[in-house]
Amino acid sequence: MTLVEVTPEIENALTHNLSNFQDAYSFAREDNYGFLILSKIKLKIEEKFERDKIPVYIKFFVEKYKLKIYLVHLPPALWREAWEIQKEALQLIALDINKNKNQSFLIVGDLNMTSSSSQFQRFVQHLNPKFYSQELFTKGTWPSFLPKFLQLPIDHVLSNRNFEMEVGPAAGSDHNPITVKISKSSNNL
Repeated sequence: MTLVEVTPEIENALTHNLSNFQDAYSFAREDNYGFLILSKIKLKIEEKFERDKIPVYIKFFVEKYKLKIYLVHLPPALWREAWEIQKEALQLIALDINKNKNQSFLIVGDLNMTSSSSQFQRFVQHLNPKFYSQELFTKGTWPSFLPKFLQLPIDHVLSNRNFEMEVGPAAGSDHNPITVKISKSSNNL
């Protein structure tokens, strides 16, 4: 499965080069808030949360693995309204997950905050994930053009399923990509 923030140009290049992905959901935009979801297995989009016509997160379900995935791109909290959008989105995600604690979930994306932010810490406290990317690696992912020791860890992966991850080199983005492999076994819950 490939999850990417995209512009229409990037979407065209990816869908042309990755034609073996049968299921595709495009929410491309001219700015960096576009999403493209390519999958080799059937997905069901359950929710697209937007503010001011900007997608903030997309929730989808992978029936084959009984896995709910939240693909998230929060706006940076540079102004009051953006901070409120961050707060609302994280609250909605935590509430949704806490409705069914036995449901497998994966939250992945650019949260535009480090793990030391008070907003992020409240989110993790409400969510209480078993597995968190910052426990697996301490590398930053943004901005990719700076030396690794200056990059900030604002991209996160949280789940109640065990996963492996790898941070790769940037390929034209201002973020280093994260590859996540989640366990297929349900005995991790």
